[in-house]
Amino acid sequence: MTYLLSAARRIAIAVLLLLVPVLGIFLAVPAMADEQIYEPIYPVGPSSEPSNGQGDDKDKKTIRVPDLVAEEGNFHLAVIDSVQAQIDNQEVLDAVREIMGQSNAKIVVGVDTAGSVMEGGAAKFIRAMTMFGPTSYLLLHDDWPESTDTKGYLQDGWIVIGLVLPDADGKGAEIAIDKAWNVTGERSAALSRSVAALRPHMDRDDYTQAVIEAVRTATDELKAPQDFRGRLLVGLGVLTVLAAVLVLVHRRRTRQRAEDARRVDRTGELFARLPAQLRELESCTPPESSLQAGGIIQQRAELLGRAIAPLASFTRDALAQGPETAAPSAVALERLEEASGCQQELVAACSALNGLLSGGSRGHRRWAAIIAAHRDLLEGCATLLDRKELASLDSAARLRAHLITDTDALDEAQQWLNRPKSRSVEPAAMLERLWGLRLGLQTDLEQLLEQVKGTKIKLPQQLTKHLAGREQGKAGPLDDLAAIDRAAQRIEGWLDAPAEDRA
Repeated sequence: MTYLLSAARRIAIAVLLLLVPVLGIFLAVPAMADEQIYEPIYPVGPSSEPSNGQGDDKDKKTIRVPDLVAEEGNFHLAVIDSVQAQIDNQEVLDAVREIMGQSNAKIVVGVDTAGSVMEGGAAKFIRAMTMFGPTSYLLLHDDWPESTDTKGYLQDGWIVIGLVLPDADGKGAEIAIDKAWNVTGERSAALSRSVAALRPHMDRDDYTQAVIEAVRTATDELKAPQDFRGRLLVGLGVLTVLAAVLVLVHRRRTRQRAEDARRVDRTGELFARLPAQLRELESCTPPESSLQAGGIIQQRAELLGRAIAPLASFTRDALAQGPETAAPSAVALERLEEASGCQQELVAACSALNGLLSGGSRGHRRWAAIIAAHRDLLEGCATLLDRKELASLDSAARLRAHLITDTDALDEAQQWLNRPKSRSVEPAAMLERLWGLRLGLQTDLEQLLEQVKGTKIKLPQQLTKHLAGREQGKAGPLDDLAAIDRAAQRIEGWLDAPAEDRA
């Protein structure tokens, strides 16, 4: 482990020793021997760039870069903290927004003062900005050490402006401009124009306008090519979005065509059945009302009889109009489906009710199914009531009473069914009694289930099957009583619906 640490230290030292000359080369000014990248704003004697790289002020040997204070689009402004209060960032952005709108350039402006700028003045200041500043990740080529000789170190299209404001004595003001290899125009001309444009604003200490003029003159003289890659990426993005929209539209239209075709096919099936359904409906006759007044059977028979005429009228009107040539709407198909379903269930309910009340041999199986279904319900209730957490519920006590009373009644009904010749009770009276027991059992069961809603109690299979059979669109009903009740509920809903919803 000691050997590994020692080797790591040696490698780190070697890397640092190699990095020092690289940084020195990068920060050396000017970058190209035949071109100067800076110019003093006020005439001076000797150059502000020391020839030997040495200075008396030790503080100026420290690399200091300003903070990013404003940015918008491809413009970034970084100002040293000592003069941030003297520059109106928003005014700069407002002015630069119009200037940048006429240019393809991407610009970084750094602002420092002569009293704090590093040794080497504006030229080294923008190099430090480029390499260590807050926008260096935008400015530097990813492979800048290798590409410096061919493409420079700045990314395509970038212009870097370093503005050094004068010190308290009004001296040391400079401007430096660096540009990417593909930015055309004479840098010397840009520097000269910038100096002429900046002097009046420097004289008035209007540094906000100085920054604006530096950007204006630089973009006037230096031209960046159009960012074809960026525009290509934008174009590809637009095409991608457009392609996605087209795919979604195509899928939606495909689904719509499939749905239209389904409605057309389904409408054709329903219209093919309507004539036969109409004949069955018109021949349907609910039992006569020689029944217990106000009893369950009479209520169901009257409801069935009341629905025959309007259902038949709806069917005749539909047949007279014929199916739509185009795909029918979902609403029109739903109305036709509901009317057809009501007709089927009404005819089946009439047939079941007449069969139960006939007393003949053909009703034997219907009665047997009613008794068996009721026994299954009682068995399911008994299984449910075995759970201790239900013992204290009022509805559980009422439901438990059904286990005795209903069982006795079912035994009597079974004997009545098995001995038709010795019957002393008419079928209507026996059906009325069993139907009343069934509705009472369902009511007490529903109250119990409402009280235990939200618990993790699992219902016995018999109760699950019974509840599913009572809902439209679910499993078939358990017996004729459940079928008639379900038909009555559906028909009553159709009759109570507004006339326009049935038309």
